[in-house]
Amino acid sequence: MKGTDFKTLMWVYASERMAQRKNYIKSGGGRVNYNRKLHKPYRCERVLDKLLRIDARGFIASIK
Repeated sequence: MKGTDFKTLMWVYASERMAQRKNYIKSGGGRVNYNRKLHKPYRCERVLDKLLRIDARGFIASIK
């Protein structure tokens, strides 16, 4: 995965999530639930996990 910069990862997460949502809406043929949460472990969720780990490390470092 490219880089570990917080802002870059946040944009990657947002774009991946939107791409998955668009694919779901396009595949539904008009019978989709627009508020449905996509619970499968897509790449964007791995990116979000990495974001949370980076954020937690920064928080713990600021406490010490």
